[in-house]
Amino acid sequence: MVNRAELRQSVTDILEQEPFAVPYALKYYTATFNAGSYDEAYISASGALASGTGILMPINREQGGEDWKFIEQGVVQLNDSKLYMAGSMVTPNEASNIVKAKVIVSGGRVFEIIPNGVVAYPSDSCTDAIYKVAYLRLLTNGSFANEV
Repeated sequence: MVNRAELRQSVTDILEQEPFAVPYALKYYTATFNAGSYDEAYISASGALASGTGILMPINREQGGEDWKFIEQGVVQLNDSKLYMAGSMVTPNEASNIVKAKVIVSGGRVFEIIPNGVVAYPSDSCTDAIYKVAYLRLLTNGSFANEV
């Protein structure tokens, strides 16, 4: 039987395979609120940066496909993308202070991780994620709204 470490290493090896592997960086953001109004939230870079290699793919538009439920729920749009990444990468909602994350891929394209758009896949023998799929939306100007 394959143990957890061997399984994680196998997934990492797959995510690093050429020609599909795409180097990326995750830039994390935290929220701050205007002292005079709780309605005004600003996000700013936390200074934390993580990098890895993954597989970037378009959304599967096939009805009944693995992405279709997210399309039906309105979480993703047909022109969004998804990134397969190692399960050890920290994504928004896993850390209480991280509210958003940018994904910068080779070639300079900048994406945001869609809110509630990360699916973690654990193995049967553990609760830790072996790999994750992060659904991404292209930031055409490279910035979030209200980014400072």
